[in-house]
Amino acid sequence: MPIIVMLILIGIIIAVDWNLIKNASKTEKATLIFIFGVCAILSFLPLEKMPGPTTLLNHLIGFLSVTS
Repeated sequence: MPIIVMLILIGIIIAVDWNLIKNASKTEKATLIFIFGVCAILSFLPLEKMPGPTTLLNHLIGFLSVTS
């Protein structure tokens, strides 16, 4: 489901901003394509199952915490 939503949002952004994209420089177009590409690739990954930064900190310094 996130894949479809991300591709729809990318399409909407391109459709709404087409006049700005058409007149942009090659560097700006390349940057926009790169950002959209990264977003599309990340939408294919199961990121909801990945641990967050809190879990990483717990693994790194969790032994310092006081448990009762």
